[in-house]
Amino acid sequence: MQRLTNFTFRMNSRTGVYSFLRYQSSWIPKQLMNSDQRNAQVYRDYYRRHTRNKRIGSYIRRTALGIVTFAMVMIIWQPWNPYSKAVSFNLRKALWAESDKEDDYLKALDYYQRALDEAGKEKMEQLDPRYTGIVLKIAEMYEKMGMVDREREVYEKLAEFLFGKLINDDVKDEWKDILIDRDLVVTTRLATLADKPRLKETMDNLLDRLIYCERRIDDKWPFLSNLGANEQVTIEEILDLDERIPRKQFIEKHSSSSPDSKRFLGRWYPKWPYFKENLIRSRDLYAMKEMADKRNDFSIELLKSNLIWMGLSQDYPIYIGTAICNLASAYYMKSERHQLHIGQINRMIKAEEDPNELVNLKMVLKNEQREQEKSITESEKIYKKLIDKMGGVEGARAYEDNAKLQACLCMALYSLGVIELSKDKNGQSKQYFTQAKNIAADAGLIQIVERVDKEMEMEMETTQ
Repeated sequence: MQRLTNFTFRMNSRTGVYSFLRYQSSWIPKQLMNSDQRNAQVYRDYYRRHTRNKRIGSYIRRTALGIVTFAMVMIIWQPWNPYSKAVSFNLRKALWAESDKEDDYLKALDYYQRALDEAGKEKMEQLDPRYTGIVLKIAEMYEKMGMVDREREVYEKLAEFLFGKLINDDVKDEWKDILIDRDLVVTTRLATLADKPRLKETMDNLLDRLIYCERRIDDKWPFLSNLGANEQVTIEEILDLDERIPRKQFIEKHSSSSPDSKRFLGRWYPKWPYFKENLIRSRDLYAMKEMADKRNDFSIELLKSNLIWMGLSQDYPIYIGTAICNLASAYYMKSERHQLHIGQINRMIKAEEDPNELVNLKMVLKNEQREQEKSITESEKIYKKLIDKMGGVEGARAYEDNAKLQACLCMALYSLGVIELSKDKNGQSKQYFTQAKNIAADAGLIQIVERVDKEMEMEMETTQ
């Protein structure tokens, strides 16, 4: 026997030739293995895999057991739950009853009422956000059951209570912004529920809340109160605030005189007022009311302020397309108001005999004509900008499943047709009307189709 490095040889006694016996290492090529060696290798590989899988499985089981144990402890302990055990029990029952599992709103209402009774027994303050939160859920259950009168009754009592405490400054400072938010929710809901006899009163109440919010902002965030209010802010700047670079340029340009504003808006996550989202919704609702009452200047300021706040905060409690459409509509309605004044002044000029008064009337007429042209130009510009931001007509049509986008596109095209018609550009208006009608028909927006048909019929009658 002779050993050379790692190999072992032996001599064949018959031929006298050394032949390979074995390789000293544990690894042997599969081609050189006999059946016993191959079976042994298969077993070793299986054992290694089994040991590795067992070890990984042990880690997974321990991790899962830890997560389940932690979850059970947290469910029992519930450190995030601000309510007591008795109140929480009824709230959980109520949430389960109103869930998809049961859809039993009457049962949920009963449990919410029990939770409120338990909170009262525990001497929980009625101004406590936890208490008012339960009251809001009770009103919501009445809404879901279609009991509008009971829902309105709950909201009216809560609104009167909350706002009375707020204006008398009888609220803990730590609760104030939360309760302002709750009060806005309640008052806005009352405004949407109001029938015609109650509408003026509820909208006046909403205006009181908006004024109170502005005072709160003046006190706590004075740099936000007049943000973008100066006349140097253009419509283009406002509409481009959803893009990063224009937003940065806006902050640099319009916050240079206010270090606090620049510092606030320059943060990654600035802490906006807690009631910001519901304030934006309330402003939008009140702006619609002002437009209906032909007071377009205030509605324009409210809508512009909303777009600035949404663009800078990158938070959109209102669909951005709808907000832009509303602003364009406000400018168009303002132009109509000026057009009405122009007609009235022209009639007065024809009847006026005093030369001095005639000069004054002509000056007023010129101002009205200038404002009318400016308003309709702004409206047209905003509608076109909206379509451009949607990716153009064809780009927007590609998102046919987005109902809000399709509705905004139809309204923008329809409104552009009306604007072109007012300029006696019948060919261009017909093109816009046709596009609006086709898209509205595809999207099932029957009201827009009917409005387009009506405008086109009126156009045909005037041209005949």
